Amino acid sequence: LLDLMKQSKKVSDSLEVQRELSNVQEQIEVIKGRMDYLDDLVSFSTIEVYFYEPEPVKTAADWGFVDALKRGLRGAVSVFNGLMMFLIAASPVLVIITIILIVIWQVIRARKRRRVKKEQK
Repeated sequence: LLDLMKQSKKVSDSLEVQRELSNVQEQIEVIKGRMDYLDDLVSFSTIEVYFYEPEPVKTAADWGFVDALKRGLRGAVSVFNGLMMFLIAASPVLVIITIILIVIWQVIRARKRRRVKKEQK
């Protein structure tokens, strides 16, 4: 584009080449900015990989009371872990809800006491 600008003989041609050159430079800057933004995002990213070993195929000899008990206990532990994770994650919300419920309960108790005192008088 710079060569075309040098070769142009008319001012309008030079202006048109200059306009195109500005557009190309703007596109380059936009692309560089996008690349910098993506580089920043990639630098903060993490990848979590979980590996699980497949359970071996059970034979008829493996099916029994002890095996069923083990699977049941594993399931109970899994449910307990999930419940604990939920309670930990939801604890901020649960604390706020508990505070609101305590305030409401106290207001209701105070109103009942006032009503009882008015009825006694």
